[in-house]
Amino acid sequence: MPMIGARFYAQLEAAQMRNDVLENELSLSPIVNVMSYSALMSIV
Repeated sequence: MPMIGARFYAQLEAAQMRNDVLENELSLSPIVNVMSYSALMSIV
């Protein structure tokens, strides 16, 4: 695999892991603000 592919997949994996963390933190909140959730999803 060329290095550019490896870097791309490393960045993709890092973004996916950050998204998982943010989703977990959001699910812990008793009140889910729809605006915050849509802003979170726009990051990904």
